Amino acid sequence: MELLNPEGIGGASMKLDALMRDFASVPHAIIGSGPRNPINPKPEFEPELVAYFEKYPFLREIDEYRQFLEQYGGAGVFYPEFVRPAVILDMFGIGRFTEDNELLGPDGFFCFSTCMIDYDSRRSVNTEFLFNSRNTRLGEVYGRETDEIQPAGGQLRIVYPSFLEWLSAVIQSRGFMRMPEA
Repeated sequence: MELLNPEGIGGASMKLDALMRDFASVPHAIIGSGPRNPINPKPEFEPELVAYFEKYPFLREIDEYRQFLEQYGGAGVFYPEFVRPAVILDMFGIGRFTEDNELLGPDGFFCFSTCMIDYDSRRSVNTEFLFNSRNTRLGEVYGRETDEIQPAGGQLRIVYPSFLEWLSAVIQSRGFMRMPEA
């Protein structure tokens, strides 16, 4: 099964590659390699990627995120435990970025990333970033904050028009992703 859309090799793919080069400069960033990685392809991840798209077929329609998975498989920012504030930002996918929990909720929202900012032992903020699998305008990034009081999540709303816009915000914030002001 050919996963990469040949028409997508142009502008969006070049923008993704440029953003991922910038992402690599974020402190404590880790970037995976997917089967179509431009520098270090990992063809052994092809079956896992095919299975991922079979489980979540709507992801094929979100070109920017599909290309991200095909090329990079996943990524994250993982600050050491002793650093404060600390960040754990996961961009779920394949390989080492596989998430054990179900990512597609009963409400039709697919959680592709979580960010936990631990300010100190008494205060942390958790934010989920999601796609709406039931929306005809796939690709908009939704967000909601979660905590012990609202474990199912706070108010869900569109926070970025696309995955690449969201990724750009991740880079600008150096991984410290919170809900942008409404």
